[in-house]
Amino acid sequence: MNTPGTTNGMTKKLSLVIPAYNEQNTILRTVKEAREFCDEHFPDAEIIVVNDGSTDKTGELLAGQSFARVISYPDNRGKGCAVRTGILAATGAAVCFTDADLAYGLEPLLRAVPKLGEFDAVVGSRRLAPEGYGEYTPLRRLLSRVFHFVIRVVSGLKYDSQCGFKCFSSEAAQSVFSRAATDGFAADFEIMLLADRLGLRVAELPVSIIRHGNSSVSVVRDSLRMLADLRRIRSRLRRL
Repeated sequence: MNTPGTTNGMTKKLSLVIPAYNEQNTILRTVKEAREFCDEHFPDAEIIVVNDGSTDKTGELLAGQSFARVISYPDNRGKGCAVRTGILAATGAAVCFTDADLAYGLEPLLRAVPKLGEFDAVVGSRRLAPEGYGEYTPLRRLLSRVFHFVIRVVSGLKYDSQCGFKCFSSEAAQSVFSRAATDGFAADFEIMLLADRLGLRVAELPVSIIRHGNSSVSVVRDSLRMLADLRRIRSRLRRL
């Protein structure tokens, strides 16, 4: 993969993609915070917010701001679709995405982006950080670790695939996301499986959850659903 152009170790342009679904309580704060951070550290960055068919005031609020480029579509299709839509529309030499509540903060960008000269992708790992899971309850922490262990056994991948912070060089991003097809939460697994199949150079970056937004994810229910999706994803990728 090509090395992105750099200036003082930073890419000339960063694209930060933020998927958003019913985030009316946090989206303006998130966009403003991201804009201020990028203005300081990545002054020519573009911020792309993908409104994933929100049914609250998320779209209305985004329409009234000038800090980010907004892509919207009417029906909710899932985080995977939102991320993929934003990534494929990005123009930066470095292309990153993170959760709408900025669960990991923005500081990981300062550590991830410079590594894209050496690696094709830099992905967050809560497992590698001492306090990676933040204030998760002991039960949720245990269930998360069990789920990631099962993923590693089933797929052979070592990554914390479900971590919501990932960065790619522009070429790697296009290669991976142009082949991706999963719309739901299993999309993160598909992304990492594609990166592995394409032979990308991937680095893991320790990250910690510093904010806990209101999540509609059920660890047990959605883990079972994702495990059912894994077989379909692996079957499809074998044909690529």
